[in-house]
Amino acid sequence: MEGKGILYLSNSDRLCCYDFGFHCQLYQMTYLRVEEKNYHKAAEALQGDFELLLADYPLGNGELSQLIRKRKEENPFPYIALLEGKRESEQIQAFYEGADDVFCGESFSDGLRFLFYRMENLIEHYSQRENLSSGQWWISSGKISLNVSDHQVLLDDSPVHLTCTEWNILRLLCEKNGKVLSREAILDQCFEYQYEGYDRSIDTHIKNLRKKIPGAIGTERGVGYRFMGKESVSHY
Repeated sequence: MEGKGILYLSNSDRLCCYDFGFHCQLYQMTYLRVEEKNYHKAAEALQGDFELLLADYPLGNGELSQLIRKRKEENPFPYIALLEGKRESEQIQAFYEGADDVFCGESFSDGLRFLFYRMENLIEHYSQRENLSSGQWWISSGKISLNVSDHQVLLDDSPVHLTCTEWNILRLLCEKNGKVLSREAILDQCFEYQYEGYDRSIDTHIKNLRKKIPGAIGTERGVGYRFMGKESVSHY
């Protein structure tokens, strides 16, 4: 991962207290301790060039979380939220606010290898977007188009901004063309790692997709999810 630019925004030093700094010699790492007096510096850093964002969650008074989400909509990038505890409500809220993944724990010292693997995995998912197929489908709310070369999802010619995880799930469901997929199947095919409770986060991503693209995803109770679109004749 040499040459990868990582931006780490933190409201504490808990991660840096371990051997995180040693591992980050593999990266071009920018670390910023976020305090009320330097919010403007964090905002400036978010406008810069980096390949992955690590950020403590919650971060500050909420303004930075809104800025992160807006920045991702303008120019998508991998984002992992770091949670000190394992409260499900905070994990769900982090996904709502644009996180592609969450890393939880009272202490991060025993999980750094896992965190680095997930960082690599997420960067790889973003870099491989070009290998996905494009297409057009009709759904109840209009015409949805996937254009991978431009990393775009359109609903009636209006851009729909998705996180990497939402993109992967939508692409998979589109490719299956109406076939019902269980949470486990989505996990197996969209993620290279799993942890306890992660299958429930699929529900959160699906809920977000339904808000952004109404009518695109249906539920088979007790079974899983399916894409509701009918494939259009024209393609990219």
